Amino acid sequence: MLGDGYFEVPMNSHDAIVIGAGQSGLAAAHALAAQGLRPLVLEAGDEPVGSWPLYYDSLTLFSPLGTAHFPA
Repeated sequence: MLGDGYFEVPMNSHDAIVIGAGQSGLAAAHALAAQGLRPLVLEAGDEPVGSWPLYYDSLTLFSPLGTAHFPA
């Protein structure tokens, strides 16, 4: 760890870099891993939720899992 929450990561330890750990970023990382690649997910926030909590007071997914088409 380099301090202030920063880590040094060897560049040859990952096959792809995904910017953002929102729904799309996590789905992209999942798809890459399913192909046998080793993704590195970078997120500026403290949690992998994306930016939607900053814009909406209340947002919930009310679609049944079978119709949402989100991976895993």
